[in-house]
Amino acid sequence: MENLSPEPWHTAEGEHLDIENHTVEKRESGCGESPDLRQQLHESQERYRQLFLQEQRRARHLSLINEVQKCALVNRDLSQFLAHVVRAIGVHFRGCDVSIYLSRATLHGLQIWILEEVSEDSSSPESENAPPSSSALATLNAQIAENDPRGADELVLVAAFGDASLGARTGSTLPKIEAVSRGEIGDWSPLFHPESQARLHTPVSIDNEIGGLVVVQSRDADAIDARDNGALGTASAIIGSYVQNARLFASMRETGEFNKELLNSMLHSLLVVDSSGDIQFINQRLLQTFGRTREETLRAPLETIFGDGPATHHHLREEIAALLENGQSREIPEVHVWTGESERVFDLRLFRVYFRGQAEAALLLINITPRWRKTYQLQLMHEIGRLFQESLEIDRVLSTVLTCITAGSALGFNRAFVFLFDDAGENLEGRNALGPSSSEEASRIWGEISQREFTLSELLEQSEALRDDPTPLQKHTRSLQINPKNPCFAALRAALDAKTAVRIARGELLGFDSVLCAHSDESSRAEANRLGDLLLASEVAVAPLVAKERLVGVVFADNLYSGAPIEDDDTQLLDTLAQQAGLTIDNALTYAALQQAQRELVSSERLVAVGEMAARVSHEIRNPLATIGGFARSVLKKPDDLNSVKRKTQVVVDEVARLEELLTDLLDMARPRPLNLKLQNVNDLVEHAILLADFDIKACNARLERHLAPDLPLVLLDRSRMLQALLNTLRNGAQAMPGGGELRVATRLIARNPAAPCIEIAIADSGVGISEKALRQVFDPFFSTKVSGSGLGLAVTKRIIQDHGGQIDVESNEGVGTTFVFTLPVPVQPAQNPEPEVESTEK
Repeated sequence: MENLSPEPWHTAEGEHLDIENHTVEKRESGCGESPDLRQQLHESQERYRQLFLQEQRRARHLSLINEVQKCALVNRDLSQFLAHVVRAIGVHFRGCDVSIYLSRATLHGLQIWILEEVSEDSSSPESENAPPSSSALATLNAQIAENDPRGADELVLVAAFGDASLGARTGSTLPKIEAVSRGEIGDWSPLFHPESQARLHTPVSIDNEIGGLVVVQSRDADAIDARDNGALGTASAIIGSYVQNARLFASMRETGEFNKELLNSMLHSLLVVDSSGDIQFINQRLLQTFGRTREETLRAPLETIFGDGPATHHHLREEIAALLENGQSREIPEVHVWTGESERVFDLRLFRVYFRGQAEAALLLINITPRWRKTYQLQLMHEIGRLFQESLEIDRVLSTVLTCITAGSALGFNRAFVFLFDDAGENLEGRNALGPSSSEEASRIWGEISQREFTLSELLEQSEALRDDPTPLQKHTRSLQINPKNPCFAALRAALDAKTAVRIARGELLGFDSVLCAHSDESSRAEANRLGDLLLASEVAVAPLVAKERLVGVVFADNLYSGAPIEDDDTQLLDTLAQQAGLTIDNALTYAALQQAQRELVSSERLVAVGEMAARVSHEIRNPLATIGGFARSVLKKPDDLNSVKRKTQVVVDEVARLEELLTDLLDMARPRPLNLKLQNVNDLVEHAILLADFDIKACNARLERHLAPDLPLVLLDRSRMLQALLNTLRNGAQAMPGGGELRVATRLIARNPAAPCIEIAIADSGVGISEKALRQVFDPFFSTKVSGSGLGLAVTKRIIQDHGGQIDVESNEGVGTTFVFTLPVPVQPAQNPEPEVESTEK
């Protein structure tokens, strides 16, 4: 606007006025000039000139306001804005010096460079944060704190334009903002130069309070006047609005940075995902916990953090969808996540947040791994104890020990090895191992674990499956035998003597740095190298297996593939497990030794039993054979005596029958026949047995009494075998009363348990009875209280009743009698319309 040139003006009478040359040309010819007309034209000329200058000033004012507004729109940095504004004002007020002052309270919290001077030909700044020119002062916001001893209400020069000799300097003592508010211009001598002839100042209003001042001054008295105050006031208002917005923006930025710092300094991991499950925000704690970078995590699916397995197992996407729909916060306890080095456990809390009008899900991961491990260790010891109690088979016990050491849900070591002392207690022999045989196998196994959380029992089943197909690691372990007294194993020997789990560096464990090992024989060093080929990790946990203060073996564990350090808590937990495992392994070894001894004892007892049976059988057979032989020889001597031959031949026949009966009983004992079960009427079966024993009953002059309960249910029985059992018992009862007596037979239905009713058959005699000592052996083979008999009858009877799923009991009092009771189960739902087969009692 400073280059505007005056344009021609036209009068109402059609005259053309050249205001610059003060000439008047008459368009109508023939008109002369008079003094009055010249005076009138001069006054009109002056009036129009003032009007032009007024409009020109107004246009320049509008241009100034437009330029200041443009600076407010273009510049985002307060320092740049003030530098451009002070230049724009200085250019429009030609020949004037311009200064902008703000109070320290206004500047507090703003990132601004305090400018001393900007010349008219200075270039614009190249970046937002750089000062506009090389003459800028290096004064930062940190120096303009509200606790500055110079006072928060003191004015500070923030921008200047024009002659450096005019205006106040930054280092000078300036008035306080209170003076600006009171309008005490006379006291502002530090703001004005003594040579200035024209001065103009307007306050900068911020939040309805005066927070600064714009000062324009010049040596030319006509450079500015009071009519410029309006334009400068409007510019000051724009400056105040911009500073107010800058303060708001700085406050918002501080709040945002505070919130960001707050989120990043949280003790818990936090991430925000959108409705698609993609990560939109992560805090620093999460990156540290999971060992990730912000670049690889942002915009990635949530499975990047949780893994596919846990995310699917806990239905995270479904939970997030439900959260975004209804806004109800959720909690998911004990989410197991593999972080690359180890398994960690989190309590997951989900809540809805809004960002730019969109609902998103915030996931707070509270790391409960230490607390969970403490609780889990107690549960683990209980679970391990239960697993140990399930079997005393040594191989299964060792598999259980190794599974507990390597399971991620338990101790979580990469590999574990068990060595047990040999029978002599001198050497440690490799017995079993568990873990990957290579880094590729480790990656595959950990990938499977991340897909699903396996229980100890499931992991034990997997390790059991390797028993018949050992891995290379197991084969290598089982091929090793080491002597703890080897000079290279001084650290191992010390750990065994201490009987406590320790963490030992590999070189120390193998004695590579030991002077004793270096001077040992070649075989000792070779033995250390063989163990070193197995234990390749930089450090190894060594846990002695102790049972009743006696060393049973040792466990080695390492983290070869993950490289995770072995913590003290890991060693302590391994020691606790090793103490329990040592006792269990010792019990398993003892049990294995007892089994071997039992097998040997059983074999010996079988030989004894066979010898005893052979002696008894030979005794039982020898007597009839001697009788048969004697009578046969007697017949040969006197074959013509027919009466004698008949009598002696009958004896031979009777003895042969005894031998046949003995052989039958032996076969029944040694080789029981399979049962032919059919539904039978018990009372009919009893009647049939009584009929078969009728001769023996009458021969002993015994009286028979029947007490058979009516309407008994049918029972599944082998008719011929049950008749044999009843007949043996009836004959024994009759023979127990050689001088006569009473033989009682009774049946009844008993239902002590309604779901399992039984039929009871009781056979009682009033004979001599059985002694208490003999009663304990009455069912033993070859035991008999009679002079004659094989002693197998009651043993066969007991076998028959037991084969039917029943029970046989005996009660006896000497001189009173003996009672045998058969208890037979009744089918709960017998077959429909059975046709019991009952032999005819007619003979």
